Order: sequence, then structure tokens, then C-alpha cells
Amino acid sequence: MRAAALCLLIATPAVADPDAMRESALVDPGFMVIQTKMLALRYRLDAVAAGLASTDGNERQGGGVGTASVDLGLGAKTNCDLVAAGAQVSGRSSERLLSISQWASICPLAEMGSGRGYIDLDHRLDWDVTPRLLAVPSMRQGAQRRETVGFDFVGSLVPWHADEDPNDPTTVEWIQGGRARMEVAVGWSDDERMKDVLFFFDIVFRTYHRDYHDDKPLTLDVAKLRMDVAGLTRDPDERTSGTLAADLGKIEGLRAGPFRFGARLGGRVGGIAKGRDETYAMEHIAVGEGALSAELGPARLEGERKSFVAWDTRLVVDNRATASVRGSLDLSIAHTALRGINTRAKAVTGGVLAEAAYDVSKHLSLRARSEFGRSLYIPGVQLEQPRWASETMLLVAARAQKGATR
Repeated sequence: MRAAALCLLIATPAVADPDAMRESALVDPGFMVIQTKMLALRYRLDAVAAGLASTDGNERQGGGVGTASVDLGLGAKTNCDLVAAGAQVSGRSSERLLSISQWASICPLAEMGSGRGYIDLDHRLDWDVTPRLLAVPSMRQGAQRRETVGFDFVGSLVPWHADEDPNDPTTVEWIQGGRARMEVAVGWSDDERMKDVLFFFDIVFRTYHRDYHDDKPLTLDVAKLRMDVAGLTRDPDERTSGTLAADLGKIEGLRAGPFRFGARLGGRVGGIAKGRDETYAMEHIAVGEGALSAELGPARLEGERKSFVAWDTRLVVDNRATASVRGSLDLSIAHTALRGINTRAKAVTGGVLAEAAYDVSKHLSLRARSEFGRSLYIPGVQLEQPRWASETMLLVAARAQKGATR
């Protein structure tokens, strides 16, 4: 049985990703690749049915929600599946469309020995998915479609001390030979001709690991760089943006007695442009970023300032302070702003996210999920004029799976 979880959000957490979608929120996470001495098949099947009640201002609506998903993989002794694929289909009685997501990856150089480095190529297609009520303003409003192709390179872990055996279970200090990801995504909606094209390249040059054998290691990233480029096709304003972000360092899990601390220091520079020839205009951007965190058992305090590029090439700057108890409470207060050419837009958004679950058996659980607050993801809402809205679901979820979490 899991305890109830309550989350109070003012503005909302960070970036646009599949977890920010309503459809992904229907399925519990926590299923990853397995590690074994030999090839092994893993699978996960989920089916969810829910009753839905929602409000938008003074309008109230009820209905039903359903989703089915499958995730398959062929695992080895590595941190990625040799081959993996999955799909999810979701529908709501209040909407005349089906939301479909599918994903696949291949890891051709997965190591069967003691090394943990790998190269991975992945693909994802989302069709008519919609953002969560309290998602940050980085995605389009309404049903949207997005295709993403990514490439990961993760260097092998080698012992910090050259004379140590990498197969010795007592070895606790490791160096990872860098990590890099390149990703290209194209997004569009059925009622707009414009397509947004987003590209980023992210690289961490070196990472130090210290293993405490409790799933909470110390990690230190040294010199992380990220380049983001965004543009819109068929845009009469010809908007583009290009930024370069850097972290001098990032540390997580630094221990002092019963406490664990983390910190990050970095920033972002670049420019936003629009027009051509005599109509061309450009604005330079410089944003300082950083984070501090402290943990005691399951309790965590964190303050963070970060930025990222929205789908329409504007820059999102998010400042947040968060207090949480893992698995039961999240309290976050934030200020979010969007920067464009000679424009500044700010919106007071946020609200309450509450979740609770009861595991009836290994394969069946009952869940409740409710979001309430000032939202930007309501049809017809402008950034400067969010509206109050809510969404509550009572879910019955069934699951069958083979494989263990890492």
C-alpha cells in the first residue's frame, strides 16, 4: 500500500518531456532495463480505466478515460536494452480523438562484460497528446504531435584507482568517461501550418561516482555543455533561437552525517531572432543558473534557477524553491517568465496536484489523481490570462510484467 501524495505547485516543474503529458500520467513509472549475465526478455503491459471530472471556470464536465500500453525489451548486462519498443493508446469520452505514442530504441554496442558504457539510438512519436493541466509553458496548447530522434553515448565506468579490479564488488569509486546526447524533434498541431524544429546537443565531459551501496551514490559532473537551436517552418515572422548553456559543475549526494547535499552552478547565453533583411531583429540573452539542495532521509529542500527553449523559440526562465518528502509530499513555489524579441511575458500559474494509490494485489491497484489550479493549457487561454481549472480521476490499473528495476 502506498501513502497518499500531495503536491502544491506555484508555477510548475521544468521541461517539456513525455512525463508532462496527461497520457503519460495515467501509467505509473518505475520500469527500466534489467541487468543479467545473459540475454533476457522483459515486458510490461498496463491497462487503466478511469472516471473523470473536470472544471474550466464555471463549466463542469464528466466522462471516462482509458489507456493501454505495452513495453518490450531484450536486456543484457548493461544500462540499456539491446532492442526495446513500446506503445500507448489513450482516449477520453469528452474528446473525439485517440492519443497514440510509440517508442523504440536500439543499443548495438551494449557491453556483455563488466563495463557499463553504451551507444543508444532512440525514436519516439506522439500523436494528439495533450499537456498536463499544470505543465510549464514550453509546449503548444491543445492536441499536438511530435516526432523525436535521439542518440546517446555513455562512456564506460572504470575504477578511480588504476590498481583496482572493476569486477571487485568492494570497488566504490569510479570515473565515467563522459556522456553525450544529441536530439532532434519536430512538433506540429492539426490546426496550425507551422512546425517547430528543436535541436540540442548535451555533453558531460567527466563524472565521478562513489557508490555507498544504498542506491544513493555521490556523483560529480565536471564541465557540462548544452547547445539548443530552435526554429519555426512557414513562420511569417521567421523566428529562430540559438543558445549555449554550461555547468561548471554539478554534485549530488555529498554526505555530511545524516545529510546529503547537492549544488549546480552554470548559465546560458545566446540570442533570439526574427525577420529577414531590413526586418531582421535580434536580442541577446544571458541567464545565470544554479541550484542548491539538502536531503535528510526522504525529505528534500531545493532551490533552482534554470532556463530552456520553448516550442515557439522564446526562452523560459524558471525560478523554484521546493520542499518534498519522497513519495508523499511536494511543495513548490516558483516564478516563470518567457523572453522574446523586445517582449517579456509573465504568468502566475500553479495549483495542487494530489495522488493516492492502493495496491490490491501484485497486478491490480486503485488510484486517485487530482490537479487544481491556474492553467495555461485550456483552449483559448493566453499566456497573460491563465484560468482556474481542475481535473480529478479515479483509476483502476492492471499490470503484468517481467523484469526488475535497475
